[in-house]
Amino acid sequence: MRKILLFLMVMLTMSLSSCDDNEPNERRAGIIAEDFVKDEVLSPNDLDYDVVGVDETDHQTYHVVANIKTLNGLGMKVPRKVSIRLMYLGAGDWTEKTNWSCISVKFLNESTGEVQ
Repeated sequence: MRKILLFLMVMLTMSLSSCDDNEPNERRAGIIAEDFVKDEVLSPNDLDYDVVGVDETDHQTYHVVANIKTLNGLGMKVPRKVSIRLMYLGAGDWTEKTNWSCISVKFLNESTGEVQ
């Protein structure tokens, strides 16, 4: 009886560990997009980042829209909307920024309608 129980526990553990995949998805694209936004702002440590939506536009290519608050040149924290287009390169862990290619990062100043 113990052997059967041990066998079942081993099988359950193996099946659960195989569920942990490294494939990208919309939620993961939203997370990694923050790293690309941080490269574009003046003060990445003061960035407030909140994903509004993510669409998979093509196989492993994503469009992420987020609301951010970041410091401007005068040191004031201003809200903006950002559009990030990125593509997973198809190899390696999705958490590594080097496994992604940033196609574009565009900022929208909602008060003026200006796109940067």
